[in-house]
Amino acid sequence: MGYLMYHESKQRGSLDFPLDYYYVDQAHPRYDMPFHWHEEYEILHVLQGEFHLAVGEDVRTMQPGDMAFIAAGSLHGAARTVRIRVYRVRPAAASQDRGALQAVHR
Repeated sequence: MGYLMYHESKQRGSLDFPLDYYYVDQAHPRYDMPFHWHEEYEILHVLQGEFHLAVGEDVRTMQPGDMAFIAAGSLHGAARTVRIRVYRVRPAAASQDRGALQAVHR
């Protein structure tokens, strides 16, 4: 039951356009990103500041220019995001799951 209570069920994208994008800074309601999960894959791109991303029990510190891929259904969260870009892709648009978290560092 615990995992289900963190489900973020907002519809993002469509079958015709399976991508959603938003920019997170201090003015965004998700500036503090509590733990949650959703059915979309997520790509995070750090633009400014240090970003501490937790996916399950894996915690990564990311710097400007770093990106992370979060698999659909993975419980994740962060605190004080500063500035990031977030892309969400519906699972039907992606090929196959390659792990819960893949971070790409410069």
